[in-house]
Amino acid sequence: MCRFAKTDNMIRGLFEHILMSEPFYLRGRGPNVITENEIQVFAQRNPTLSSYFDSYGIELRLLNLSPFQSLVYWIVSQQISGKAADAIISRLDSSLKEVSPIAVCSASEEVFREIGLSRSKIKYVKELATFFQKHPTLNFSEMTDGEIKSVLTQIPGIGEWTVQMFLIFNLGRKNVLAAKDLAVRKGVRQLYHLNTVPKEKEVYQICKTWPDLSTIGTLLSWAVLEE
Repeated sequence: MCRFAKTDNMIRGLFEHILMSEPFYLRGRGPNVITENEIQVFAQRNPTLSSYFDSYGIELRLLNLSPFQSLVYWIVSQQISGKAADAIISRLDSSLKEVSPIAVCSASEEVFREIGLSRSKIKYVKELATFFQKHPTLNFSEMTDGEIKSVLTQIPGIGEWTVQMFLIFNLGRKNVLAAKDLAVRKGVRQLYHLNTVPKEKEVYQICKTWPDLSTIGTLLSWAVLEE
């Protein structure tokens, strides 16, 4: 019986290690919330992009994270490479054991400095934790995008980019054109064979046929750039 328990713990530990080896935004284990019908509708509206769907499978599997955890991770990810962000997030998870408002508020600044967080990001995650402690019953799934943006951007360190990532990966909103994301703008350049990377305002004009399915275009932009 003890041997079985030990083996079970080893398997669980291996599984957790595999999860942690992935970028946190790819840890979703639920069903793909982007349907084939929605992709077909998007392709019909944007015929010049339709051939890309033969090469790229568009998936969005929601993160198995609390809103607080997700926002902490997105703050960590701001303005650094994905590889660097994943390393810091892994160390954060190991140091705190549980990424919760209480744990973040209780941890010393030294803990966060040791895992590689800048002084400003330490302040931001602390402010976020304090906000969630003051507002423990927020139900983002019942709020509009505008309401969520209004609530979250009150918190220092959270801007439109962080809100957009939260809307996509935590809530599965399908109308998000993440034009603030440089990788999306570079992807749009490739999709439309542009000479230069478009500015944020230009992306909204170029992608005006995406509207309610803009998340598909955002995901496609990331996919072509990664390739």
